[in-house]
Amino acid sequence: MIAPGRFKKWLLLCLLLVAIPLAWWGTRRVIGAAMPEVRVSLPPARRSNFDFVPEHWREPGLRQLRDGEDYRQITGQTQLELFRKLADWTHRQWTLSVPDPYPPSNAMDILREIRAGRTGGFCGQYAYVLADVLKSLGFFCVRYVELWQDSGRSHFVVEVWLDSSRKWIVLDPTDAVYYVLTASGQPAGALEIHRSLFG
Repeated sequence: MIAPGRFKKWLLLCLLLVAIPLAWWGTRRVIGAAMPEVRVSLPPARRSNFDFVPEHWREPGLRQLRDGEDYRQITGQTQLELFRKLADWTHRQWTLSVPDPYPPSNAMDILREIRAGRTGGFCGQYAYVLADVLKSLGFFCVRYVELWQDSGRSHFVVEVWLDSSRKWIVLDPTDAVYYVLTASGQPAGALEIHRSLFG
């Protein structure tokens, strides 16, 4: 026979073991009712023909690039001014030419091969060099943008995150230019340039 005090404890334990799962199940039903499932249909994502590998900020090649070139002495009153000067530095490293054979896609190899006269470089090489220059100075929010025309011609530029405007902006080191929105006077990103040209 179970003592009355122990019986009460045993009964309370049994009630808790039944009540807790029921409370959890009821809460789950309420939450499920408050948050209905929404299904959306999207076209399949277009895959890039480039294999992108994230770079670590301690990438030794970036440090070697920074230590081996004179752009590390470039300064600017603002981040935008610094970015423009770095795009201009990149533009002045060689004369626009054809990359044949096509060099590897990193600044050190590109600069070495072009300066040695073993190949040339056009928009792709300018973009790769500028992106590595920016990353070597700690600006890792950098991406390549390929601009296409219906004729099949394309052009590579760089987008970099501008802290002061809190947006991506296009830098074109091939011609040492950047783009400004007429209405706001703000530097333009690739999508804004596209919309301004094609509505």
